[in-house]
Amino acid sequence: MTLDADTALLIVGGVCLLCVVGLILSVGLQILGAILQLFSGVFELIFGITGNPCGCIILIGGMAVCGGSAYFVYTLLTACGTPQATNFCSLFGL
Repeated sequence: MTLDADTALLIVGGVCLLCVVGLILSVGLQILGAILQLFSGVFELIFGITGNPCGCIILIGGMAVCGGSAYFVYTLLTACGTPQATNFCSLFGL
């Protein structure tokens, strides 16, 4: 097996590209971690002042997501049989 000049250039270019991608990912993940830490600090400050929320906020948020999802499915199913019907209708055979 021989190593041509073109193959060596391709290998060197690939290694350099991997180094650049790794550098971008490491910086990007540190920025993302700092942003998430900022948000968690704000939530900790709010809940530290108001006391223990006992999961009530999570429960209300979960109920809102369930209600929003139910309304979204309802609006999709009411469009069945009209010119605005989506592929979601064919999933239920409507």
